[in-house]
Amino acid sequence: MKKKLGIIILIISIIMIGIGIYFIAQDKTYIVKFVGIETEITQEVSKGNYVRRPEDPTKEGYEFLGWYNKEVLFNFNTKITEDIVLEAKWQESNLQDTYTVTFDTDGGSSIDPVMVAKGNLLQKPVDPTKEGFIFDKWYIDNVEYDFNKEVTSDITLKATWKKQDGNSFVVTFNSDGGSKINSQTVEKDGMVNKPANPTKQGYTFVSWQLDGKDYDFSTKVTQNITLKAVWKKVDTFTVTFNSDGGSTVKSQSVEKNKTATKPANPTKAGKIFVSWQLNGKDYDFSTKVTQNITLKAVWRNPNSYTVTFDTDGGSSITSKTVSEGKTISKPADPTKEGFIFVSWQLNGKDYNFSSSITSNITLKAVWREDTSSGN
Repeated sequence: MKKKLGIIILIISIIMIGIGIYFIAQDKTYIVKFVGIETEITQEVSKGNYVRRPEDPTKEGYEFLGWYNKEVLFNFNTKITEDIVLEAKWQESNLQDTYTVTFDTDGGSSIDPVMVAKGNLLQKPVDPTKEGFIFDKWYIDNVEYDFNKEVTSDITLKATWKKQDGNSFVVTFNSDGGSKINSQTVEKDGMVNKPANPTKQGYTFVSWQLDGKDYDFSTKVTQNITLKAVWKKVDTFTVTFNSDGGSTVKSQSVEKNKTATKPANPTKAGKIFVSWQLNGKDYDFSTKVTQNITLKAVWRNPNSYTVTFDTDGGSSITSKTVSEGKTISKPADPTKEGFIFVSWQLNGKDYNFSSSITSNITLKAVWREDTSSGN
């Protein structure tokens, strides 16, 4: 009897320990730190709960862009399951030339405020979502907002909603850090219109998925769903430009099997740019990039060219020797008895003296008869 009683007590103890471990796990809290501000903020958040968004910080001469987690704008509708650090990101600005647009979602998913330069247009944000409702429009002062209207002051846009009646559903697109895609309202048993593929720097779009599986856009919609973008990281290579003592040319990051963009020609005192070369050969900018490369500028000494002035019987003008790529000053107008000088022409067209010289040229004087002393 005593042995049985001991076994029962042991089993009860194990159960109690398990229950204790379970509740300890459920009570686990995580630390969320807000950094990049004058005084750091720390919040303790229970597992599976949401962090409270603090009041937007201010910094003289800067615009607050939002709270970022590992270079990604943080969504405050995300449940906390680990310790995280949220960093304030800033952008230099002239506050007199920018305005703040705030979004009142009326209980829907939050949208961060944006700064708009004076006189620019506001880009329509992705539609917010709200349980049991379908997003309708953005309003300002009870009037639908016109996104083709220039922003000239701080404004707040308010979301309006339609009660979901069971005959239509909302399909939301989570682009996972890519370009934003608007949600769609789909009639019951209707189908989602597949949107244009989103874009994401350094990634190639793969597919939209629902519950971890590629979504079939011929599927009838019978409930609210969220489709998530799947991405594949692309290999990128660096194309470096060695200007060999010339002006600096910025390097380019190029996706694998894409082409580099030919930059504007660099400059170098006393030299003429010839080409960009790779391994001693002129580089073809239609070539697909498959590795890191360095292109080197090739230069040559400038040629000298002669500009001759044909005065067509007028007073003579001494020819000029000009270094390639330079310009010449317009000489004093020649004179010719009984005529008035009109202009210098090259190939029948008035010559522009701001043009660079790239060959030997002859400028010809054009005259008109002087009738002011005639009878």
